[in-house]
Formats: sequence, C-alpha cells, structure tokens
Amino acid sequence: MTTKDEKAQFDVFLAEWEVERRDRKTKAKEDLFVLLDEHPNITAIDVVFDGCGDSGQVEDIQFFDENGDTFAKNSDLSDAVADYVYSILPGGWEINDGSFGTIHINVKARTAECNFNWRTSEDASFTEE
Repeated sequence: MTTKDEKAQFDVFLAEWEVERRDRKTKAKEDLFVLLDEHPNITAIDVVFDGCGDSGQVEDIQFFDENGDTFAKNSDLSDAVADYVYSILPGGWEINDGSFGTIHINVKARTAECNFNWRTSEDASFTEE
C-alpha cells in the first residue's frame, strides 16, 4: 500500500518527467527544422518505425522534393529526424508487443502525421503540430 507521501513524491516525479519530455520534443523539433532550413528542396519526409520486445527503431527515412523525387540520405539530417520521431511517439511504443507505423513530416507546415498501430486490437493515429 502506498502512503500519501509516496504518492506525492510520485506525482512530483511524473510532473517533472512530463516537463522533460515536452522539452526534449521541443528541442528535437527545433533541431530538425534548423537543419531542414539548410535543405530548402526537401518538402516531405516519410519515416517507418517499429518497436517491440522493449526496443524500437526507425527502420527507414525517405526525403522528398515537391515533385515526389527522393533525395540521397544525409546522416546528420537522418539522425535529427530519428530524434524527433522518438520524441513524438507515445510512451510504451516499444514495450512488449509494441507498435509500428509510418510518420509523414510536412516540412513546410512543420507537422507530422503518424499512422500508428499497436500490435494489439487498438490503433492510435495522430497528428503532431
């Protein structure tokens, strides 16, 4: 049984964790779009992710111009995309059965549309602005 003091400590921990998570997401998005400003021809990015068994990874990243043509991969930009993706995925995306999906980043709108699937009966797609 938990005491009131333990619950209060947990509530403080959880609130601090949420602030840290929000700050990581904000920084990851800022870092990504600073790099994307150096690549004005990139208008969209598609990312495939997969997580299960307590680990997860970005499987593939594709960069596109306004005509839908792909660009050669850039490791610094790919790392920034992966950091951003990890920051927006919901907690637990990689735990147990995990989840999988794709994220489409609209560079001009600075939004990400995630087609997200738990490996259970739930699906939970979302848009990140």
